[in-house]
Amino acid sequence: MTNRAESRPARTRRGKVLAWGKNAVIILLVASAVYLTTRVGIFDGGLGGDTLLNGITQMFFRKEQTDTTAGDSTDAAAAVCPVAVAVNTTDGRYGARYDADERNNFFTRFRELLQGALSTATSETEITEEAWRAALERQGVYTQLLEAVPLDALLSWLEAEDGGGAIPQGETRRLALARDETQDTVCLYYCNDTDGIYYACETGLSYSGHMENLLAAYTPNGASFVYEFGADAEYSALGAYVLLTPETVTPHIYNSSTPLSVEDEAQIRQLQRAVQFQPQVSSEYTVQNGIVVRDGADALRFGADGTVTFTSGEEEARYPLEGGGYADLVEHTYALAQATVGTMSGAAELYLIGVEEHAPGQYEVRYGYVIGGAPVYFTDGGDAARFSIQDGKIMSFTLRFRTYEDTGETTVVMREEQAAAAMRALGQEGKELVLSHEDSGTGTTNAGWVARSYADRI
Repeated sequence: MTNRAESRPARTRRGKVLAWGKNAVIILLVASAVYLTTRVGIFDGGLGGDTLLNGITQMFFRKEQTDTTAGDSTDAAAAVCPVAVAVNTTDGRYGARYDADERNNFFTRFRELLQGALSTATSETEITEEAWRAALERQGVYTQLLEAVPLDALLSWLEAEDGGGAIPQGETRRLALARDETQDTVCLYYCNDTDGIYYACETGLSYSGHMENLLAAYTPNGASFVYEFGADAEYSALGAYVLLTPETVTPHIYNSSTPLSVEDEAQIRQLQRAVQFQPQVSSEYTVQNGIVVRDGADALRFGADGTVTFTSGEEEARYPLEGGGYADLVEHTYALAQATVGTMSGAAELYLIGVEEHAPGQYEVRYGYVIGGAPVYFTDGGDAARFSIQDGKIMSFTLRFRTYEDTGETTVVMREEQAAAAMRALGQEGKELVLSHEDSGTGTTNAGWVARSYADRI
């Protein structure tokens, strides 16, 4: 009796100690997150990025180069930017994030598979999120893109043959090819960013053979999605489909510079030719902080800050666009961006931010710089390239020339569990953490996490 009477208060004391310990861990995680933000660049990257701490709350949230010229054939699929790749084999899952090699090799390895899946897909069937998650755990491959792209545009860029299938509709950032074990075939799964609904499409592909061999080349490394840890896990404040990998994220630091000089006549002439301005028939004059080149009524301005702008004044378009669809707009503008800013970007590549329709026939196409899958944000706003299109012709564009060189040094970013603890404390659960480089024009980039919300896109 005495022992029983004494055990009840003892259990109560132990429960209080455990509760106090859990609270202390949370406080320490938040405190360490706040401390690390004073040492690491965690910043508001725009494009939906929310500042993770503001004041106290502002402290946390805050190539290959080609020599193509405008009009040359350019692989528009290269403008699609994967930020995470997961491969499920019979032995487990391999995952990679912000890996330059994986970014460059992913479409090379799986391009044919994607071509076949998209071109032979049947009509999509709406599925539950549980069915989507089950697909992510079967043998297959998953990729998350930095920005959403229409599936029919991806089919066009991959130059897939028309297999008579029903092209899936909508745009997506997350898609997977997974084995249908009952039929030994491959199914296409995706989340439609326009409505937030998950879909599945049967394809004409067989799993055994080609896809099976592709997956066998990967060695599992224990990568996991946040949702697999459960609702009570330390990561649960992060977006459910954030992919976590065992390695510590240690981004490189890059020197950032302006490669364009208005004093370099040869460079200016080369860029004129790249954008179809012929030096021998153009007139040129000096303006404040730059020079202006005119060819007829069209004007090309080279700024001392490394920015080049074009304004159309001709009734006959200098840059007519064949077709008015999403894929056509990207193919033509990406070729022009790649032939200009893409030739001087150094360690960075170009990626498609998106296409926005402002009015019937009026579009804006935007591109950014990306380094190893991590986008570059400018503190003063702006993009690497932005094109305004009206009625099938480019009316204006702005190009921002930057060169990024690896310093060989790395920086430290806070661990995901620390970010999750701070997000939970601030009521910011469910957002996605995207590694980003901040270019403030001071000579080096600062790397850190950007918290992005895609709710406004659904």
